[in-house]
Amino acid sequence: MHDEPAPLPPDFAFVEKLSSGSQSRLLRVQAQAPEKPTDFALIKLPGQFARDWNNWATRDSEFSRWLEGDVVLPAIEMRQHEDRLLPVFENFAGALSLESLIRPQGLRLRSFLRLALRLCAALARVHKNEIIHNDLQPASFLVNVRSGQIRITGFGRAQLASVHEGGNPTRVWSSMRYLSPERSGRINRPVDFRSDYYSLTAILYELLCGVPPFDLEDPLELLHAHIALRPRAPHEVRSDIPRVLSDILMRNLAKSPDDRYRSLSGLQADLRECLRQLRENDSVIDFAPGTFDATDRYFSPRRLYGREAELAALSADFQRSAAGNVVLSLIDGHSGIGKSALVHELSVAVFRQRGSFVEGKFDQLQRDPLPAAARAGAAPGRAECSPHAEPNGKPQSLLSGISGFH
Repeated sequence: MHDEPAPLPPDFAFVEKLSSGSQSRLLRVQAQAPEKPTDFALIKLPGQFARDWNNWATRDSEFSRWLEGDVVLPAIEMRQHEDRLLPVFENFAGALSLESLIRPQGLRLRSFLRLALRLCAALARVHKNEIIHNDLQPASFLVNVRSGQIRITGFGRAQLASVHEGGNPTRVWSSMRYLSPERSGRINRPVDFRSDYYSLTAILYELLCGVPPFDLEDPLELLHAHIALRPRAPHEVRSDIPRVLSDILMRNLAKSPDDRYRSLSGLQADLRECLRQLRENDSVIDFAPGTFDATDRYFSPRRLYGREAELAALSADFQRSAAGNVVLSLIDGHSGIGKSALVHELSVAVFRQRGSFVEGKFDQLQRDPLPAAARAGAAPGRAECSPHAEPNGKPQSLLSGISGFH
């Protein structure tokens, strides 16, 4: 990656490009100051599809400073060049981007398992600080293949685990191939550590198989695939992959976070057992994945209980609508009884069938002609609907398809 010199501050000279994501590019540069003629550093510039760059760069630098240690790139300073903020990091000698290790035929099993264990250990160090990365992709990892050292970068979307955020569909485009379903903002699940587990496992899948779980170019197709489709199991892609290793990765690619590993230590234990068997027997026999999967964190299950009949009735109405009928379902009940939870549970089935989902409710104290909280969850993105929208805006076009709303 020695191509693509970039506009840099005048006291830096371009040396090489280490990685290139859609949000950022990471370059190795050399200081041009006479007193520091041999100093190297790493600097980030906006990527091809960078959004909200200055805020992203500031957040990336702040989290890197907070996480200072042997698992992240230490931030040195923030430089202003033209109208952009450019974070500068300490040089990581001998580093390669994880992108450069992806091969069309996939890595050899032993090489893959050794690397996978190091990647898991690095991410576990981040999670130990109660930080969710939220944007893992191959460009997020730098690897020194000689020493085995790993550095994680790209914290511009990171969040504290104590901040319970849902996915945001306006902030997912930088890493669509590795996007967890809950980060899409289109299913009724909050984002927690297990979102990073999914994204990391999507990266591991690509390292092992040579292709990502969903090898699609269209963002909307990718979004639908992560929410609704099952990827090919790794042993179906490569016949030499042990079935149990395939099952381990597929477990962490489950659509529901509750069906994934509960801890990175559980994933590491299973990968370590695969490596042990390969070293001792040159093969891997089946064992039960997740036997040592335990965590000291409590993840509240997000399943709906006791509403099977009501959910079945709504699902039947949706299927009638999908068949071309016009259906209007009304849900009422006392405040706090779980009406919103019931509706949100239906949204998962709607998105899996590529339907549009609009939610809203009438509040006793809300007197606007349309519910102020109405949101459109159509495939291109969730649009805010307002009673003050233009006459040709979303509320009118959505309601016009229902008998009596013209």
